Amino acid sequence: MLTNSELSILQISLCCGFNSSSYFAKVFRVSMHCSPREYRKHLQVSGSQAD
Repeated sequence: MLTNSELSILQISLCCGFNSSSYFAKVFRVSMHCSPREYRKHLQVSGSQAD
């Protein structure tokens, strides 16, 4: 969802069953070693460099 949509991180966290975006971000950070926002930003930069 972070890669293929323009949904906010709050909307994504709710769609994934989390009751708060802060808890979603905490769990995401443990798994991915960055915040959802940092992850999305990195993908946007990587995608624009591929063009």
